[in-house]
Amino acid sequence: MPKSIFVLLPLLALWWPASPWRLPVRIERVVDGDTLDVGRGSSRWRVRLAGVDAPEKTQPLRLGGDAGALATLCLKAVLARGGPWRLHWLGRDRYGRVLGELHGRDGVLGDQLIEAGCTLPYRFVGDGPHRAAQRRRALERARRARRGMWGHGGIEDPYQWRRRQKTRRRPVAKE
Repeated sequence: MPKSIFVLLPLLALWWPASPWRLPVRIERVVDGDTLDVGRGSSRWRVRLAGVDAPEKTQPLRLGGDAGALATLCLKAVLARGGPWRLHWLGRDRYGRVLGELHGRDGVLGDQLIEAGCTLPYRFVGDGPHRAAQRRRALERARRARRGMWGHGGIEDPYQWRRRQKTRRRPVAKE
């Protein structure tokens, strides 16, 4: 087989509608505000939504309540009205989850979650400046309209909250 075919096949796979990188999937289960299980046929994947950072399960809202539970309920509500879903597979994260975007009728799921006040933009994602600016504008619109968690006083940045929780843990004394 000519060597040029090995160059063209990956490019063809990115363009082809049945490409493994843009798969039609069904939602199996919502794990938390930015992680869910999806399936296609007999295959199942745990997907971490790229570009968003949801509050942790025990993270509090500023005016009281559980921010993680609110983010999970919000994700379920957005999923219910936006399908069918296609997975844009971007890679794997350090925990082995698929890192990807879900595309539905109304656009990218992560962007819809930011607009609904369910999540924050993830500050360490390698999006270009245009995409990062879109997410910041969506966040500001959600804050001004007091949607989602912003109607409950907002939250501490989940990244900062996780770092603070790690420093509060006490090491187990060695016997």
